[in-house]
Amino acid sequence: MFSALSVLLFSFLPSGGPPTTVPGIVMCEPGIGPVIACPCGNVPVPTTGRGCNNSLNTGGASLTATGINSLSSDSVQLNCTGIGTATASCSGSNTSVLSVLYEGSTPIVTGIPWGDGVLCCNGPFYVLNFQAAQAGVYHFPLPGTTGLSQSAISQGDPLSAGMTRWYFVAYRDSCPSFCPSSVRAKSNSYEITWTP
Repeated sequence: MFSALSVLLFSFLPSGGPPTTVPGIVMCEPGIGPVIACPCGNVPVPTTGRGCNNSLNTGGASLTATGINSLSSDSVQLNCTGIGTATASCSGSNTSVLSVLYEGSTPIVTGIPWGDGVLCCNGPFYVLNFQAAQAGVYHFPLPGTTGLSQSAISQGDPLSAGMTRWYFVAYRDSCPSFCPSSVRAKSNSYEITWTP
């Protein structure tokens, strides 16, 4: 039996709210399906929904999205977590890394090695935003700015209804001994087909 205090406490808990719209699909998960494995054995942890692991061992950057993928009422919000790097000495940590949002125009189904990660889209590429991650987290668009689709169009993408685009967040992994071929790291990709 609940006490009056329990009932009072439960009345302040969130009730859930409306369901969240998922505007696309997570893709380019290294080592899953036809996608090649991470180039340095830097397997994401967990293995789904992330790019290759980084020198800070966050498990890899995970890009997801919410909102409506409509060109006339775009409310897509991209959210990336797990961004981080050890410092250049490989002993410190940095989760306020400059992060760059790319949009690709054509898919690469199996992916290709790209720095410390795997790239699953090709150009033309459009750079839609760059900002420092905050505690390993990146969001775009920022409140009060234009939507994702308008950002792409303003950068020269001839985006129209029915077109599919692939998004990913890239950042620098500063530890030179982590994956010696490169200091580039990236999230998984997120695929969106735009509606009218």
